Amino acid sequence: MKKIIYLLCILVLALSVLCACGKKKEPETQAQTTEAAPQTETQTEKPTETETKEPMDSGELVDIVFKDLKLSTAYAADIIVHPADAEGNVEITFKLNNTACSYVINSITGEIVRKNVPPEAIEVPANATSPFERAVNTAMGSIEGYSGGAENIQASMSEGIIEVSFDWNGQHYTFHYDVNLDRLID
Repeated sequence: MKKIIYLLCILVLALSVLCACGKKKEPETQAQTTEAAPQTETQTEKPTETETKEPMDSGELVDIVFKDLKLSTAYAADIIVHPADAEGNVEITFKLNNTACSYVINSITGEIVRKNVPPEAIEVPANATSPFERAVNTAMGSIEGYSGGAENIQASMSEGIIEVSFDWNGQHYTFHYDVNLDRLID
């Protein structure tokens, strides 16, 4: 048994020495390559920015728009992300308060190239409720005999559907609310 432990210790020590030696040789090899071919290194050191960055996906572009507007996508309707043009610019069209709006965003840099959002599109009436509030109230109101007291209330939205879940009266409830239809869809 002692011989096996001794052999394992020697094996581990030998592997660690080999690993350490391999790590030291790697930088030396790179340094030799640099001295032998400085032109190749210069060419690979300076890739252009557009070659190294991938275009953003449509979800990321929509997030940029609504972060700039300081609004949730739940307030918008008919969101369309158009294909990128030759410069990588993507037009995103949508409606706010039934008013047509648009943004043009560079899909590589995330820069807002231009935007068209009329002032009446972002006006919110004083008595307006958020889509989340409407979803929760509609879900709770659909339960026969509900009189308040729900616990563990959670609401999350994905692609215009708000999932509302909560506990009440010893039971767990989950509902799905379509923001565009303004009603429960379960």
